[in-house]
Amino acid sequence: MMNNNEENLENKTEDGFKIIDSTETAEVEVDHKQNKPFLKEVLSYIILIVVAFVVAQVTHRYLFTPVTVDGASMNPNLQNKDVVFLSRLGTFERFDVVVFEAPDTDYYIKRLIGLPGDYVQMSDDQLYINGENYEEPYLDFGKSNFSFSNTFTPDFTLEEKCFEKISLYTEKTLECNINGKIQVPEGYYLVLGDNRPFSNDSTELGLINADRFIGEAKFVLYPFKRFGKINND
Repeated sequence: MMNNNEENLENKTEDGFKIIDSTETAEVEVDHKQNKPFLKEVLSYIILIVVAFVVAQVTHRYLFTPVTVDGASMNPNLQNKDVVFLSRLGTFERFDVVVFEAPDTDYYIKRLIGLPGDYVQMSDDQLYINGENYEEPYLDFGKSNFSFSNTFTPDFTLEEKCFEKISLYTEKTLECNINGKIQVPEGYYLVLGDNRPFSNDSTELGLINADRFIGEAKFVLYPFKRFGKINND
């Protein structure tokens, strides 16, 4: 004989209800397929970041990079703290503004004056290359507005500059007599600053090995009021 509770339980069972014991565990099937789109998206972002980083490093090292001018040796054309755009592509031409590693392991920015095969001489503030007098209009402002004694550019001959400064305290003599003609040897350049009385350049360092060259300064990027192409004329 059933009591009322048992009868009610039976009825509930017969009516389609199911009593679940609270100690019974329920297994839930996790759909791992739902996580795949999310993981795929995260992976794509990681790949994008890595590729962007590699491209930035390659561009910076081998193509273009910004550099900051330190000092007044290129005044007024380049001023202290100017940020310039440096190109590592192409070849160097006369009067280009170049950046190179100096003997004191610092980096200098100067104007390229003498190329391999040139004979360079300064006399009475006049530049002579292979016997031809070259105008230097990029010096006009400095000559008119900067104070200096005697000449803006000290006199020198190529014979006096046929050495390479290896370090602050060491230098080596270069062979500039090639087939009986005094000239800048292959693989070397003569450089000068635009602010000649206050520039540490080939007048002190001698000729610069091409292996030390980093690139050519093309544009002033900052300050914006001076934005534009660097004057090579």
